[in-house]
Amino acid sequence: MCKQIKKTKKQYYQDVFGLMVNGRIPDEILDNYINDIGDDNYSSLDDYVVNNMRGEIMDWSTAIGIIEAVDHIYNEAVSNGNIKF
Repeated sequence: MCKQIKKTKKQYYQDVFGLMVNGRIPDEILDNYINDIGDDNYSSLDDYVVNNMRGEIMDWSTAIGIIEAVDHIYNEAVSNGNIKF
Protein backbone atom coordinates (compact mmCIF):
# COMPACT_ATOMS: atom_id res chain seq x y z
CA MET A 1 0.00 0.00 0.00
CA CYS A 2 1.30 3.43 -0.92
CA LYS A 3 1.66 6.15 1.64
CA GLN A 4 -0.59 9.11 0.97
CA ILE A 5 1.39 12.32 0.85
CA LYS A 6 -0.15 15.73 0.37
CA LYS A 7 1.63 17.87 -2.17
CA THR A 8 0.58 20.10 -5.01
CA LYS A 9 0.27 18.76 -8.53
CA LYS A 10 3.37 20.74 -9.43
CA GLN A 11 5.37 19.11 -6.62
CA TYR A 12 4.34 15.63 -7.79
CA TYR A 13 5.31 16.49 -11.35
CA GLN A 14 8.69 17.85 -10.21
CA ASP A 15 9.29 14.62 -8.26
CA VAL A 16 8.56 12.37 -11.22
CA PHE A 17 10.38 14.52 -13.79
CA GLY A 18 13.34 14.51 -11.40
CA LEU A 19 13.67 10.76 -11.94
CA MET A 20 14.00 11.19 -15.69
CA VAL A 21 15.72 14.52 -16.35
CA ASN A 22 18.74 16.27 -14.97
CA GLY A 23 17.96 19.32 -12.92
CA ARG A 24 14.65 20.80 -11.92
CA ILE A 25 12.09 21.87 -14.51
CA PRO A 26 11.94 25.69 -14.35
CA ASP A 27 8.79 26.84 -12.54
CA GLU A 28 7.52 28.96 -15.42
CA ILE A 29 7.75 26.09 -17.90
CA LEU A 30 6.06 23.59 -15.59
CA ASP A 31 3.37 26.06 -14.47
CA ASN A 32 2.52 26.87 -18.08
CA TYR A 33 2.27 23.17 -18.95
CA ILE A 34 0.18 22.16 -15.93
CA ASN A 35 -2.15 25.16 -16.31
CA ASP A 36 -2.24 24.96 -20.13
CA ILE A 37 -1.09 28.58 -20.48
CA GLY A 38 0.12 29.97 -23.78
CA ASP A 39 0.37 28.56 -27.27
CA ASP A 40 3.70 26.87 -26.67
CA ASN A 41 3.14 25.43 -23.18
CA TYR A 42 3.89 21.93 -24.45
CA SER A 43 6.81 22.80 -26.71
CA SER A 44 8.70 24.65 -23.96
CA LEU A 45 8.48 21.61 -21.69
CA ASP A 46 9.37 19.31 -24.59
CA ASP A 47 12.46 21.41 -25.37
CA TYR A 48 13.55 21.40 -21.73
CA VAL A 49 13.09 17.64 -21.36
CA VAL A 50 14.87 16.75 -24.61
CA ASN A 51 17.86 18.90 -23.62
CA ASN A 52 18.06 17.55 -20.07
CA MET A 53 17.22 13.84 -20.29
CA ARG A 54 19.34 11.50 -18.25
CA GLY A 55 21.78 9.57 -20.40
CA GLU A 56 20.21 6.16 -19.95
CA ILE A 57 16.74 7.36 -20.93
CA MET A 58 17.85 9.37 -23.94
CA ASP A 59 19.09 6.14 -25.53
CA TRP A 60 15.58 4.78 -25.95
CA SER A 61 12.91 7.38 -25.07
CA THR A 62 11.68 10.67 -26.43
CA ALA A 63 10.78 13.84 -24.59
CA ILE A 64 7.14 13.31 -25.56
CA GLY A 65 7.31 9.80 -24.10
CA ILE A 66 8.67 11.13 -20.81
CA ILE A 67 6.03 13.87 -20.58
CA GLU A 68 3.26 11.36 -21.31
CA ALA A 69 4.73 8.96 -18.72
CA VAL A 70 4.72 11.67 -16.05
CA ASP A 71 1.11 12.56 -16.92
CA HIS A 72 0.15 8.87 -16.73
CA ILE A 73 1.93 8.23 -13.41
CA TYR A 74 0.25 11.27 -11.85
CA ASN A 75 -3.23 10.46 -13.22
CA GLU A 76 -3.02 6.84 -12.09
CA ALA A 77 -1.98 7.89 -8.59
CA VAL A 78 -4.97 10.23 -8.42
CA SER A 79 -7.42 7.64 -9.76
CA ASN A 80 -6.27 4.88 -7.37
CA GLY A 81 -6.42 7.18 -4.38
CA ASN A 82 -2.72 7.52 -3.59
CA ILE A 83 -2.97 11.26 -4.19
CA LYS A 84 -5.81 13.18 -2.58
CA PHE A 85 -6.56 16.86 -2.57
